[in-house]
Amino acid sequence: MLVNAFCWVITYLLIIKANFSYKKCVMPTFSLATNISWEAIFSFVYPHRVPQIYFDYIWLALDIVIFMQLLFFKQTNKVNLFLLLFFSFIFIIFGIRSGDKWGIYSALITNLIMSALFILEILKNRSEGHSLAIGLSKMLGTAIGCIAIIFYIPQMQNLFTIVIFIAILIFDFIYCMMLAKYVRISNFCFPQLFIKN
Repeated sequence: MLVNAFCWVITYLLIIKANFSYKKCVMPTFSLATNISWEAIFSFVYPHRVPQIYFDYIWLALDIVIFMQLLFFKQTNKVNLFLLLFFSFIFIIFGIRSGDKWGIYSALITNLIMSALFILEILKNRSEGHSLAIGLSKMLGTAIGCIAIIFYIPQMQNLFTIVIFIAILIFDFIYCMMLAKYVRISNFCFPQLFIKN
């Protein structure tokens, strides 16, 4: 699980770097709101055990940086943003009360929505800032995390978890394929993976 947590840290750092480079927020607003709500809840309200709790803190700190970037670049209405945060918080709390005590189902659902929104951004010709490195690190983190969940948490060994897991990987793969055309394989340069030309 630690490897997938590190992959998500890398994903967030790449997003922050892209945000500064392109003066825009690459992460969809809905995904940012649900991420912050999830991380805040499992950091302070229903804290995870060590070492997961440490990554919850790190993820929350990085998402707060992205949140501040979003506000600074004035990409969204502040009222709408805080309403999204509120309803995301309620959604995750409801999930916990319904038996999702580790937040795994809510994390998978928000992950799936993020993957779909990333693809939608590309389809709308808003690909600036998106990079193959973001897609690969997100896909790798999700894959390792889901495999660990399915194999090591018996309660998660069900059709719903597997279907959501497969759907996320398919969406992430599509996202990476859509971005792959921007990486010049014949004249490969490592930084090209990080910021799309």
